[in-house]
Amino acid sequence: MSTGIALTKYIYPLENPIILSSELGYTLDNPRTAQEIELIKIFITPSVTAESEKSIAANIAPAHVRVMLNLEYLINHISALPEEQYAHNFYQENRETEFLELIAKSWIIIRFKTELDTEKILNSNHYLRILSLEETEKNDYSEQFDKLSSYCQIVSLLTYNDERNPYMGYSFILNPSHPFEIFFSSINQGVIEIIDRFASNTGMLNPEFKGEHMLGESWWLADRTSLINWCAKLEELIKLRPSITKGKQTPPSQMQPPKDKLLHVGGRMRIAYEHCNQPELPVILLVGNIEYLLTRNPDTNRFNVEDSISRQFKLKCGVAINEADPSISLEGLSKKLSDIYSLRSDFAHGNYTEKKDKWDLYKVVTDLFKYNRMILVAYLNNKVLIDYLKDN
Repeated sequence: MSTGIALTKYIYPLENPIILSSELGYTLDNPRTAQEIELIKIFITPSVTAESEKSIAANIAPAHVRVMLNLEYLINHISALPEEQYAHNFYQENRETEFLELIAKSWIIIRFKTELDTEKILNSNHYLRILSLEETEKNDYSEQFDKLSSYCQIVSLLTYNDERNPYMGYSFILNPSHPFEIFFSSINQGVIEIIDRFASNTGMLNPEFKGEHMLGESWWLADRTSLINWCAKLEELIKLRPSITKGKQTPPSQMQPPKDKLLHVGGRMRIAYEHCNQPELPVILLVGNIEYLLTRNPDTNRFNVEDSISRQFKLKCGVAINEADPSISLEGLSKKLSDIYSLRSDFAHGNYTEKKDKWDLYKVVTDLFKYNRMILVAYLNNKVLIDYLKDN
């Protein structure tokens, strides 16, 4: 097996790799070799060049100028944080380093296992050589990257901490649907935004903020305990295998191992995010996640209305939400869930004719992301309960 790398949306020096999942082989790190650093430099250079040209034309200091000018603020800020000693030393030692080198060295990447021989690419001066590699390697790389993206979607949902803005599907992977992009050199708007955000925040991070960070969705200048804790909880489930008793019918909750369930849910959330400009599809996908985790096919031996999926959806979703957060008022929740399920059914079956305000639909989508999170939290905290709800 070889090691693939994916770019995250964060720039910050890490003293040691951070293991996300031993079972899946996912690790957060910085580029450590000259080849990796060069790969990232080549990838981000067109974006930095395009941003610089646009900024100069608008009489604005380019992002690379702002990063280097404000680096002193960042150094001063983290000098007061003992746990950030490595980052402080890194920036001190690299304050005169060329901009692209500094950014590439401190860009946070994720390492993952793949059959693709990435050494062939890193040792090649022609990165488009990826197109001539064996199909099996290419397919495995795409498949492994897809699993990584699904996993990171779950982690992003659990760790998102921007209370000012509801979660709409944000992932900390740069481009979760484009596995080979890092091997190509082209303008990427995401790269420009990340560097610009880093440039802006280095200027805001000074002792007056008393250790608070201004990144909102980031953990890197704040407490990373939340990330580590959620990944540990995910790891407990990912390692589990289905509980199947020989000679007995397999219950619905044991049809797939938890790892497959989590990756399935994460993948659907990623697709929902990619289609947020068409909120009808996220509604179908996110309701489908809840059905997948909680409901089963109706028992044809029972009165269908009592055992219907819509009734299961309301009752089981309410139980799971209460398990995740007992402080949530269940008053009105049943009506809200009923409306959401009716909306989903209309979209799925083509019965929806009434013109609905798009902003109202976006509110439904944010509610569904919130419910997806609560049900996942309940699954991580009390798998026995969620399995019971699925089976009964």
